[in-house]
Amino acid sequence: MSSNSRSASAVVTQGSGSVTANPVTAVGGITGSGYAAGTTKLPYSVAQSDPFSALRDPQTTDCANAAASPTAAGGNGGGNGRGNGGGNTPTPVGTAGGSSAYTSLDLNGDFVLSGTIYICGGDMSVNANSTITSGTGGVTLIFTSATPGSGTVGRINQWNGGAQINLTAPTTGPYANVLAYQDRRAPANTGASQVAGNNQSSLAGAFYFPRSQMDITGNAGFNTNCIRLVARTLEFAGSVTINNTVAAGCPTVGGTDFTGTRVRLVV
Repeated sequence: MSSNSRSASAVVTQGSGSVTANPVTAVGGITGSGYAAGTTKLPYSVAQSDPFSALRDPQTTDCANAAASPTAAGGNGGGNGRGNGGGNTPTPVGTAGGSSAYTSLDLNGDFVLSGTIYICGGDMSVNANSTITSGTGGVTLIFTSATPGSGTVGRINQWNGGAQINLTAPTTGPYANVLAYQDRRAPANTGASQVAGNNQSSLAGAFYFPRSQMDITGNAGFNTNCIRLVARTLEFAGSVTINNTVAAGCPTVGGTDFTGTRVRLVV
């Protein structure tokens, strides 16, 4: 765990919060007492390089033809509490191996997400009791706009903790192993992205939100073992465990593990 913040509390634990990570580094200070025994804390360290610096900027031309948010297919009238009329056939969003664009994604029902999905100017939300899965080949969600440097760039408004979300990033292509990516050209502090999960949810892939905050909330059964997080600010709540190593069966991002830089004085 690393923070490039120069704040005296660049990394902080509060209340009953507990962090198990080794090492914990920061350009600024590391405060709080909620660190597991044996944790190596390295405050006032050198800044770490952006592990996604080589990731290409989103191609915003797709936003010119962005469609409205899809709605769940109608069902058989039996109802399942997911707002889709009781249907049991998930609605496809995107195309495996291809790209698609929407002005926003407000998912209420059962959906299968595939390919590269551009969300142009709007937010993404998943409502309670929805079931969201990735299709063959995985999915990458890209938050951008036609003019990302000056226009509105969206975020993950909320992935409701009552939804079942099982998403995996693709393993090939320009966004291999990247699950969600907010355009790095976006204005800073575009609002916090909120990801919540339960014991029926799993996420595998990288989240890259260099211009905004990410809030990660979940219970002990929320499978986040193979996610990687790079954001302007990160906040964790609940019981979230990330065991992101190649030894744990997780793919690398960009062909390499995250590596840090450490300076030592040799006399």
